[in-house]
Amino acid sequence: MLMEMGFMGIIKVNPAIIITLLIFSVIMLTFLIERIWAYLTIGSWSEKFWEKLKQSVAAGRLHEARAMCSQKNNVFAKVFFTAISNTHLTRADNEDLVQIEKENQQDVLRKRLGIFATFSFVSPLIGLLGTVTGIMQAFHDLAKSGSGGANIVAAGISEALIATAMGIIVAVPSAVFYNMFTYKLRGIVTKLNNYAQEIIILIYGGEPVGEKPAQPKASEIRAKTSH
Repeated sequence: MLMEMGFMGIIKVNPAIIITLLIFSVIMLTFLIERIWAYLTIGSWSEKFWEKLKQSVAAGRLHEARAMCSQKNNVFAKVFFTAISNTHLTRADNEDLVQIEKENQQDVLRKRLGIFATFSFVSPLIGLLGTVTGIMQAFHDLAKSGSGGANIVAAGISEALIATAMGIIVAVPSAVFYNMFTYKLRGIVTKLNNYAQEIIILIYGGEPVGEKPAQPKASEIRAKTSH
């Protein structure tokens, strides 16, 4: 039925509702492309980068490690850079700064995900609103014509249900994309927590939480770690 009506025919069913849902679909596709690009760039993980960084930190070459992080534009490098740049602080203070940076980077990854959740919930309701107003219009036309009976009502209801179908067409992909990005985000956050803690351990070794890294002792620990 939708194919028979054509694009303009679908819009004429209920212009306000259909155009609103079309705008939603355009916004959803735009944010989908933007989020995919973001997760492929700032959310990317490189095992090769991690191994090189870990070797530099374990060997005590913190300037080299900082330079490596500054050349990368992703959430992992930013968190690692924070940890490596604040070795003059106590372990507890450095861990607090790393935690703040992790939360900031998670906010970057969560950006715009709420749009998908909102569209998945609101779109069917807007479509249903279009159906209700269409059915009301069908009965109104029946009352005005005084004839035609069920045929007029059936035709009106059939067209009105298109609005609900359009709402579902927008809602289902929105829900799928929201769940997809949320699952991906959980994986990134898990890696972020684990590897950030490993960086902290490499920097401070077995030193007490409230102490700054003692250079001679830290060097010995790093030397042992590198073997």
